[in-house]
Amino acid sequence: MTRNLSIALGSCAIIGLSFFSIQQVGSIVKKNELLVKQDRYISELKTVSKEDDSVIIDLRSENQVLKEQIHMLNDSIEYLNNAIAKLRRSNKRQNRAIADVKAQVELYQARYDQLELEMQETKIMALPDKAANSKKIADLEADKAALMVQLQELQAQKMSYEAIKAENEMELLYRQSAEANYQRITNIMNNTQVQFNSINLLAKSNGKSLKKIRKNWNYTTIDFQLISDDLRILMEKRFLVRVVNTDTQEILKTIAEGEGGEKAFEDFEMDGAIVQFTGGKVNVSYYNHQPKTGQNYEVQIFYLDDSGKEYLLRHGTKQFVKNGKTI
Repeated sequence: MTRNLSIALGSCAIIGLSFFSIQQVGSIVKKNELLVKQDRYISELKTVSKEDDSVIIDLRSENQVLKEQIHMLNDSIEYLNNAIAKLRRSNKRQNRAIADVKAQVELYQARYDQLELEMQETKIMALPDKAANSKKIADLEADKAALMVQLQELQAQKMSYEAIKAENEMELLYRQSAEANYQRITNIMNNTQVQFNSINLLAKSNGKSLKKIRKNWNYTTIDFQLISDDLRILMEKRFLVRVVNTDTQEILKTIAEGEGGEKAFEDFEMDGAIVQFTGGKVNVSYYNHQPKTGQNYEVQIFYLDDSGKEYLLRHGTKQFVKNGKTI
């Protein structure tokens, strides 16, 4: 497994630990089934021919990828379940607190209204003892003022609880949205694999295929298909194609399509070609004009999510130059 592949796995781990759900337990089961099938296939290949050694190595590398993904899924499920459970418990506490404060506010408001009415009645009544009448009104005013302070404190408490609840609900919505997005990513990862049809080295974009590395190797044409049970989940999604020198782990930079081809400025160079899936075969003309310093090269295919995170696809690596010659 190349260093770039390890880096890609690291990226998957980081994003994976962010958001996921218990619904993805099925994904773990599917991946375990795939591991068993591939282990069986590796055993069968061992009895066939030494020519299949490279296939066995690729499958072992892929099994390691799947095992690491299963580990990430378990961590993600535990993390997300704990986070959501904590938020829901907090929301329940806030709901109870808000209900209690609301009931207190209603009681205090009723008492305040009662005092207000009693004070008005006292003012209307013509009591013979004016001093007693004035004292009663003053006492009622004091009680009203004290109640008003308590009411204001309760209202402030209620607003604080409601703010915490609103924050929790926003956090829940954010996590649920991220979870849904991550489920889509996982669906693509679990159900998509790459089938390479042809990879050719060219001196010119429309030239003949080279049999080995030459100084005029300027283009790599890559023809592949994305295999999925439901191609609709891949429509309009972006994928990254890279050509990598596996001797040095150097990524052969390329020029974005439409930026001038061979005559484009180096400022337009990118660490891979981005393609949008529209159905059917994918054909990429990868302009790689820089000098080639290695003898072994491979193609890597990644899925790109909306944030630009990279996810290496199953069977997404293919060596096409070995010891300076095309395979």
